[in-house]
Amino acid sequence: MPKHKPLPRSDEAPPSVRDLRDAPNDPNGAYAGRSSNEPTTKVLLMLELAHALQLMVHDEPGVLARWQVFSSKAAALMGRNGGRIYMTLNQGLLAGFDTGRDAVRVACALHKLVRPANRDHSLEQQMHVRIGLHAAQVYVADGTVAGLGVHLTAQLASLAGPGETIASSSARDLLTEGLDAEIDDLGDCYLKHLPAPIRAFRLGPPGPHLQVTAPTNAEAPQPAIAVIPFKAGTNDPRYFAVGELVADRVISQLGRSRHVEVISRLTGTAFRDRDEDPAQIHAYLQSRYVLTGSYKVVGTSLSGLLELQVRLTDTRSMEVVWCDDMQGSVGDLLSLESELVHAIATGAHHAILSAHVSAALQQPISSLDNYTLLLGGITLMHRSTNQQFQFSRDALMALLERDPTLHVANAWLAKWYVLQVTRGLTNYPAQNAGVARHHAQLAQESPEARSLALAMEGFVYLHLDRDFGKAVERIESALHINPSEPLAWLFSGVAHTFLNHVDAALAASQKALALSPMDPLLYYFESLAASSAIVAGQYEHAIALCRRSLRRNVTHLHTHRALVTACWLAQRHQQAREAAHNLLRLSPDYTVTAFTKSSASAATEFGRLMSSALGEAGIPAA
Repeated sequence: MPKHKPLPRSDEAPPSVRDLRDAPNDPNGAYAGRSSNEPTTKVLLMLELAHALQLMVHDEPGVLARWQVFSSKAAALMGRNGGRIYMTLNQGLLAGFDTGRDAVRVACALHKLVRPANRDHSLEQQMHVRIGLHAAQVYVADGTVAGLGVHLTAQLASLAGPGETIASSSARDLLTEGLDAEIDDLGDCYLKHLPAPIRAFRLGPPGPHLQVTAPTNAEAPQPAIAVIPFKAGTNDPRYFAVGELVADRVISQLGRSRHVEVISRLTGTAFRDRDEDPAQIHAYLQSRYVLTGSYKVVGTSLSGLLELQVRLTDTRSMEVVWCDDMQGSVGDLLSLESELVHAIATGAHHAILSAHVSAALQQPISSLDNYTLLLGGITLMHRSTNQQFQFSRDALMALLERDPTLHVANAWLAKWYVLQVTRGLTNYPAQNAGVARHHAQLAQESPEARSLALAMEGFVYLHLDRDFGKAVERIESALHINPSEPLAWLFSGVAHTFLNHVDAALAASQKALALSPMDPLLYYFESLAASSAIVAGQYEHAIALCRRSLRRNVTHLHTHRALVTACWLAQRHQQAREAAHNLLRLSPDYTVTAFTKSSASAATEFGRLMSSALGEAGIPAA
């Protein structure tokens, strides 16, 4: 330190704190203590009384008394929030924190804490503090701290005005704008003894909740879901990234669904290791659902046992709509087809869809939001009861009455009119075909719904007009617009099945399944893909597809027919008879004649295989 120091200005801190700034290279100074050899990373907080000398010139005893009371409260506040005091200075404190989040929260609280000390004092005699924050590697031993970061933190505090907190870029990088603080970039600032400027930021308490919403899509008003990195239940640093990895993979898989909108990974990461409940996360992100969880690792290496607890919360009702305990290996998370990731994503997705379908059945249509109407309309048209089937049309029509521009509803209405014929619920199939085409063509007016609408128009030509050539043409047009339209690939598989184009049917069906891992109609995809497997002679594969489909929806009539057919052709005659019995239990009046009259495949090779198998397995002829 220099032997002769100039007198401090009135706005400078007391000499002891100022000396700390003036001695960046004094490892043996009064505040260094006995340092350990290993550095540790801390977020340092330097607290100073602003204009201390000016205040004490007018009322030294009073200022010191007020400071003593305040500093005692400040020390207790820091201790309660993970801070450790390293130095007590004249009208100043130096503390260290493990996280930037704790440090800035305490800094904001300290500015509020000093206010009671100003009661009954004139403006000139009011106390204010100024604070510097800096994240750095320091040497801590015997309750003291040393290192260049200590001096840099003190100099950052000198940049702050009364009531301000100034942070370095290393501290700012630990914070999330809007969640932890309001952050103003001060640009490059010059500090004593440093040859180059440093970037500094002014921090303030968070303002009104920053709202980050998922992008809206007029054609599919889906609810948003936020996936928060799972909390670690382990102290092993090798596994600290597991929670991020789980969230990242689940977000990727959920993002393949057209029925939910997923908040971006980096936005969700801002809530990592926070204590905010789902309602608070909703206030920031406007997400209808929040997926959270925790994990711990038992054992070592990639074969270590990974135990997960998962929870999905509806932020409107604050209900936990799904929770589960899961186990797997750490190595599983790194595989392309992670079973854990698939289980989490499909579990959450299924819970969301089930909640909305249940709401659609239990509440008046007028009270349902657009997404619930859409999902109810799509899902319930494939249910067995005529009441639920009729509800699906009512839901889609109500959605169009609310907003005629939601053409995705028109596309699904086209399919509804086809199914009304194939279910035998109308005596006017030609009229239904015209209405179905009309809705499909209306939907093509929307660029967002056009590929789906063309696929649905192909579905009309396929099942009602039985014009397989036009069906393939419309479906190929849909795929030209959107090569990733799952239903277009699925209907392509059906068309080629009817045309007995075995290789094309299998390829299209497999593509449809690959594009629809999260689709609420996955059972429908599996059911129709089973038809392609049957014409290809892959009976065991068809049986497996049918059984998976029935686990998802036991009421789907075509799946039962396909299972009967696949089992009979695979020489599993007893299982075929059991499948036929289940079909008749679902539809007691069903006959082979009913199949040949209603199915567009009746005159195809596939239809002949199915007719024969149904009759042999016990379905009445007429």
